[in-house]
Amino acid sequence: MKFIDENGRIGAKVSIVDLFVVLLLIACAAAVGLKLKTAQSVRGGDRVIEYTVRVENIREQSVNAINQKYDGIIDAETKYDIGEITDVQTTPARVLVQTNDGDFKMTEYDNRYDAVITLRTNGTETEDGYYASSGRQIVVGDSLGVNNGYVQFFSEVVSVNVSE
Repeated sequence: MKFIDENGRIGAKVSIVDLFVVLLLIACAAAVGLKLKTAQSVRGGDRVIEYTVRVENIREQSVNAINQKYDGIIDAETKYDIGEITDVQTTPARVLVQTNDGDFKMTEYDNRYDAVITLRTNGTETEDGYYASSGRQIVVGDSLGVNNGYVQFFSEVVSVNVSE
């Protein structure tokens, strides 16, 4: 008896293509299981993560709304808690404009502000990076949508500090 017949079936019952599809499904299931296990392992945490985000060119009303007290700050995309605001520093927004003589200079933008916001959350430090207790990864340079119940804006993470 031949192991593979002339039609490409193993033992005249199972096709090689069928066997390949089954192995592919097993590999996909293992990859999904590994991903879910990693996501669950970073929730919670025993570290305090303090990170700063920068938001540019926002209105005065938005600055006032950022300063409103709220139970927590949530990620605008996932709706998970990403900490609490501990400090807000604002400066007038500046924009590059061209003068009449063709030179460029930075000038203040009327009624607009840049803000550096410090957030604090419990989280986990792994070899892959830092994760808020909700499982949201915090990476310097990453864009982060923030919502505090009064205002929503997109910011850039500029620094991350971790303590126990």
